[in-house]
Amino acid sequence: MSTPPNNVQVRYVPAPPKKINWARRLGCGIALVFWFALLLLPSVFLILLFNNEITITTGDAPDQQIYIYLISEARERGIGVRTGSVASRDDTNVCVQTEQRYLLWQGTGEPATFCECYSRSSANESWSLATSEPNACPAR
Repeated sequence: MSTPPNNVQVRYVPAPPKKINWARRLGCGIALVFWFALLLLPSVFLILLFNNEITITTGDAPDQQIYIYLISEARERGIGVRTGSVASRDDTNVCVQTEQRYLLWQGTGEPATFCECYSRSSANESWSLATSEPNACPAR
């Protein structure tokens, strides 16, 4: 059996770079976001269990927030979600449309929409409730 000579020179040639598959990377990124959301879901339920509510402010108008709360009444049990969004706004007036939805495992709850308009005399003052209607805000 013959052995190779010791003085053989090995030449390394770099491989061409691989093409990046952006669709695959985007899919992995989306899957990672969903995975972390799934991991955080028990934390959300624990916060609801101990505090009975979660409030997330989404703007500077009054009642412009996402409000998630636990319902534990005698005939209804579940989770309520109330979201407020600005329907119309200027310097001294703002109307916030609030939508109420329920996820109940006992009892029933009808979704509701109502409109609350606030006013102030100048931009430095705080908002005060002007009108409240049990319907959606009028289109302006």
